[in-house]
Amino acid sequence: MKNDLFQQLRTDFLELKVPASELKTTILNHPEFKAFDSQVKNTFNTWLATQMRQWQSLEQGVQPKQVIDEASQSLLAAFADNALLDTYDIYQHLMSYWSDTMQDDVYSLAIDGWKAGNEYQRLVIKGKKGKDGKSKGDKEITGLAGIEGRMITPNLLISVYFTAMQLAIQEQEAIVETAQARMTEIEEEQSSEEGLFTDLEKVNATEIGKLLKQLKPVKKVKVPVEETYGMVAESAASYGVQNNFEILEEYLLQDITIKGANAKIKKLNADLEKAVLAKYPALSESEIKDLVLVHKWQAHLENALQQEQERISQNLTQRIKELAERYETTLSSLETAANDAASKVKSHLEKMGWTW
Repeated sequence: MKNDLFQQLRTDFLELKVPASELKTTILNHPEFKAFDSQVKNTFNTWLATQMRQWQSLEQGVQPKQVIDEASQSLLAAFADNALLDTYDIYQHLMSYWSDTMQDDVYSLAIDGWKAGNEYQRLVIKGKKGKDGKSKGDKEITGLAGIEGRMITPNLLISVYFTAMQLAIQEQEAIVETAQARMTEIEEEQSSEEGLFTDLEKVNATEIGKLLKQLKPVKKVKVPVEETYGMVAESAASYGVQNNFEILEEYLLQDITIKGANAKIKKLNADLEKAVLAKYPALSESEIKDLVLVHKWQAHLENALQQEQERISQNLTQRIKELAERYETTLSSLETAANDAASKVKSHLEKMGWTW
């Protein structure tokens, strides 16, 4: 890679061969870096495959400390000889994830086995004490936001089993977003000094509806255009009040669209919540293992490795850029510039009568 990034400037001196803006792309596409990238992935995949076999065999009564000790030590051993990857960086990713998530899962597994993956609870907001000292009743958090799985989150279930339902919700949310953006655009256009909304105290569907009733659409009036120099001009159309009428109609139409889409979103979310709640107790042990080990643990660790590889490429690129910029101006050039500046200063001082 060195020969492709640098070229000889003079004896014992090198300069960048590629533009700094293309440095990262050149590094990422270089065969040596690709080989390093592939080696890291192969090492990680080999380690992960071994761990997955061991994690698949975990059962009730397992010792969590032994699980993380074996996984972390084998990871350190797997990457011990890697030249660019700091072994303890990838090790830290594992330990952080263990502390945040895996530890709770393994302890749940140790206590109740894989059936812990079937469990969930409805979150509640504890009632606050009033002035009389009595506590108000607890309030359940409704919807999907109020569901907490012991090992498996509702979002994880949705991403695996209910993607079509989630996509339908997202489509309606996109409709709402587009309509809201158009309404905001109309409000900004019509809130100017000569706009339709200038005299309104509030800009909402109710007020716009009242304003709309005051206007009546008129037919388009064609204005005749004289022919000049043998050329025929297209007839112009004067829309008068109709333009205003159409603007108000469009605003109300966007409001109706939002209300309709929100109603669909509410129903779709309710259907999705029912589906999720019904899925928890129906999960088999093999499905729970697949969700926890593959879609949860493995997915996170693979993403952590990807982040670490991107960090390495970024650091390597940045370090080479810093070196190139630092030594872009040679010492001889700096000395020449300094001498020229000193000569100019000396000349000015002599003209001012200073001698030394």
